[in-house]
Amino acid sequence: MGYKKSVITIFILLGICISLFADSSSRKSELLEQIHSMKSATAVLRAGNGYVEVVADDCTGDFEQGADPTGGGSYTDITYSYDFPPGTEWVMFYIDGTVKKNQGWIIDDIETDITWDCLIPPCVEDHDATMPCADEAYVEAGSTIVIQWNNYMGVMIREELTPQTLGPSPGALEQVKCKIVMKPVDGVCHSLGSAVYYDTQLSGHDGAPISTAFGYTGYSEIFYAPDIPPVWRAYEIAYPPAPGDLIALGILIGFEATMPDVFWYGPWREAFGIWEVTYELGWDTSPTAPWYMWWHVADAAEDFSHDSAVLVKWNERTICPADSAVFVTYYGIEGELETYVYFSHTPPEFTAGCSDITPNPATFTFMITNGGDTDAHNVCLDISLPPGMTIVGGDSDPMCFSNISGFGGGQMVEWQIEIDSSLYGTTQCYDVTLSYDEGADSTANYCIDIPMPTAPVLTMPSDQYICLGDCAGLIPTVTDGTPPYTFDWSPAVGLSCTDCQTPNACPESTTTYQLIVMDDIDCADTGWVTVYVSEGVDLQFIYPNPCFGISTCEDQWAAFLIDSITSLSATDTILLWVNGSLVTYAGDELSWHYSADSGGVIVEWYPADLWEHGDSVHLVAQVGIGGCYGTPDTCGFLIDLEPPDTANATPSPGDTVNIPDPAISIELTDSFSGVAETSLVITVWVNGIEVAEPYTVNFSEPTLTISGLTFSSGDSVTICIDTVWDSPDYDYCAPNDTGFCWSFIVIMGDVIAYPEIPQPDSITACDDQPITIHLEGTENPIDTSTIELWLSFDHGTSSEYISWGDPRLSYDFDSLILTFEPAEPYWSDYDTVCVTLYAEDIYGSTMDTLEYCFGTDFSSPYIENSFPSADTVIAASSPIISFEIYDSITGIVDSSFWISIHINGINLDTFWYYLGEFDWDGTVAALSGVEFADSDTVTVCVGAYDQPDYCDPNRLDTCWSFVVSLGAPIPQWIQYLPSTYVACEPETIIATINDPDGIDISTLEFWVIVDSVDSSVYNWGDGYFTFDGETLIFGSPEAWDDGSVVEVCIGYVEDSLGNSLASPYCWDFVMDKSAPVM
Repeated sequence: MGYKKSVITIFILLGICISLFADSSSRKSELLEQIHSMKSATAVLRAGNGYVEVVADDCTGDFEQGADPTGGGSYTDITYSYDFPPGTEWVMFYIDGTVKKNQGWIIDDIETDITWDCLIPPCVEDHDATMPCADEAYVEAGSTIVIQWNNYMGVMIREELTPQTLGPSPGALEQVKCKIVMKPVDGVCHSLGSAVYYDTQLSGHDGAPISTAFGYTGYSEIFYAPDIPPVWRAYEIAYPPAPGDLIALGILIGFEATMPDVFWYGPWREAFGIWEVTYELGWDTSPTAPWYMWWHVADAAEDFSHDSAVLVKWNERTICPADSAVFVTYYGIEGELETYVYFSHTPPEFTAGCSDITPNPATFTFMITNGGDTDAHNVCLDISLPPGMTIVGGDSDPMCFSNISGFGGGQMVEWQIEIDSSLYGTTQCYDVTLSYDEGADSTANYCIDIPMPTAPVLTMPSDQYICLGDCAGLIPTVTDGTPPYTFDWSPAVGLSCTDCQTPNACPESTTTYQLIVMDDIDCADTGWVTVYVSEGVDLQFIYPNPCFGISTCEDQWAAFLIDSITSLSATDTILLWVNGSLVTYAGDELSWHYSADSGGVIVEWYPADLWEHGDSVHLVAQVGIGGCYGTPDTCGFLIDLEPPDTANATPSPGDTVNIPDPAISIELTDSFSGVAETSLVITVWVNGIEVAEPYTVNFSEPTLTISGLTFSSGDSVTICIDTVWDSPDYDYCAPNDTGFCWSFIVIMGDVIAYPEIPQPDSITACDDQPITIHLEGTENPIDTSTIELWLSFDHGTSSEYISWGDPRLSYDFDSLILTFEPAEPYWSDYDTVCVTLYAEDIYGSTMDTLEYCFGTDFSSPYIENSFPSADTVIAASSPIISFEIYDSITGIVDSSFWISIHINGINLDTFWYYLGEFDWDGTVAALSGVEFADSDTVTVCVGAYDQPDYCDPNRLDTCWSFVVSLGAPIPQWIQYLPSTYVACEPETIIATINDPDGIDISTLEFWVIVDSVDSSVYNWGDGYFTFDGETLIFGSPEAWDDGSVVEVCIGYVEDSLGNSLASPYCWDFVMDKSAPVM
């Protein structure tokens, strides 16, 4: 098994060390409590997949791990300080002889610092092996914790912690991959190494026993490459494990693991204790290291002493800036161990390259595990591969092991297998068979998908042949590869683009172009194409001259000159396109001859058919000499076979005009060549007689105008264009000519007017009523300077003359409305206004004078003789309310007439009345049937408006009030009091009579009844009474006898409104005129 220190020796540490580590667990807990009591500025980063979780301090990068075999995310610890880093495990970095750990801070108040590098004071000053806080710390994509120092001592250090499922099914093999990347960033080479120290603890059991694939010993061991066990295990409580015990698994070889140079496991306290004796922190793990180093601990065969740990170390190596040092190891859990020998394997995955696949050869890794409780012997793993898959490296096939320990002992088998290109794009399967002495063989089948490598395949177009000045489209095709593609053409000369697939090539000389096409994964192909360039000869049209003119020839022909040649051969080509149709040579239409004067060959073309008016002829000629065509030339002409056209004669033919000097014009157009002004001959005829000039003729194409003519009403006028022709560009043929005459009659009209607003005999309610009159000339516009307006008002006693220029007078030529707008209230109430108007048109045509009248009414309706009168008091509870209402001019609008009753200031809907709910004979209105209560204050309101023809009506809205008083007078005796004895003489009766409306005392009746038989009635006029408005005094004309019973009554009295007593008011008393008897 190579160099492994397993000799058991007795090793005695210094007494001070023994004392220091007598209780490592309690000491470790004490230190951690002090660490976390000080930790406030950093945070814990987490990443997990339900089976395993890793937590890391975002400053130090120190990490711890937990696991849940059920996959439910209820993690328990598989390292000592899980869930609260920084703790008791660490990563160590070696840089050019300097060793640093990623643990904690210095704690000044205790002897020990958290880097564990000075546990035996006195310590050397400034000897702190702690890494500084990381520059970056985050969780990437939710699944990888990244801790990074961007530039520490010239090196970028990146720590990546990723939970991964490595087994064939979830829960079978769940690991946290620890990946350390160290890369120079200062431009120089460095000596770099790293180590990971796991403080194993499973579900609270800190002294987890540890085994390797080589078996279980129960004490410390150290291994050196290449004799590194593929895996190691930690057990929750004891070895062998009991059913249900948690088992942790570390992977040192296989998958992406970087085989360490050193693997050690043993007691946690020994590792830390030994390390602190030297200031080199125990980096030297070689068998020749000092006596107190790692191999001595292993050689001492110490047990785990209730606290176990593991070291995975990669020795220093020289790394230069172009490279990186990458160290990977795994620690996690595996599924429950089977009770037999088995293996696990995850087939590799492949990606396609340009011409191969990656990886190829590929590493096929198999982990053999003895889950039984006894050793397995002669364990062999054999792979059966399909044709095209060949083992080219790694272990032998079959790979056999003489012994694999029980309770999780294991071995790793790796074969390097190369895949032949004939298998690309297929799915291949292979069998793996496990055999051992103690059990039956087992075979598993695996399949892999092998992608098809793909690179672009470029197919270039054939070589191109062009004439000088022409272009060739280069159209290559690309198949296969991984789109999108990029294109690179060279040289760039003559190309429309160099980074497109299909450029146009327009070189001036023969050129070979190279194209490199590259796909999205940088696979490329190259091709070439040549563009051959030849020159041609040019030509020039010489007839008609100039080209593109207007011709009046119905047989117009053309000719062109081919310069610098003397003849045409049978191999030469003449191409002539006439309006897009090719005329070929030789034929009846084309002929040629050499012209010494012109210095070349003249080709003439005579059309086979005559042209029609409006034909537009477009000619394109090109000559091919020896198969290469020169630059084409173009020519053309337009055929005009019709004379000028006349249109829009003014006045229109047969029209009647109403003015003496109408505008005379006509449009002369020629649709192609235009009108020749010099060809015009004009004559004017009036009533059959030619009019001699002077008059003026002006032509500005297309309009010809004649001015300076004046006619009389009734004239018949004829205008003649005797001659006019067009103006072609060529004089090969005569122009087209024509003539034209038209006639009109002159008849002038008069002026009419009629009222608009107000209408005759209408009534207006506006004191500033405008007057509008429709005023127009039947044939010609009004001459506003002739407008005269007379107004008569104030019942004919006043008038005003208004002429044009008065700002109150305006005329709208569009609407033909004349408006008189008073500047302020102008009219009088109840007046008759009479209007007189006169005007002429611009040619003096007159009108019959317009006369009419209208009235004014600015007064609202009014009322008289209202009952009850305003501010009166009445005694009736339901009086007839009446009044007279008048409007002296337009009358009242029935629907506007209303009465409202308001009682004591309250307006009730039921007390509104409209015509039909009260009587009205046209003058007197009467409302009856309304009941009032005593003391009601009644307000009567009346509304109505009149009915003028213009403006808002005049409105009446007036109110008056009266009071209803229905209360009777109220008497009250004063003297003599009822049922009293009276000895007074003369006899005087006193009472009060009250009424808010006052007492009509003339209606008083006063009754006196003596002893119920003798009665007397007294009236106010009898003279026995006095009354001051309230107090009534009655002086009896008779004396009443001693002992008489006298009854007095106020029998009747009315108030000022006629309200009487409800009943007589009576009382009695007894006369006592006798002295007492002795």
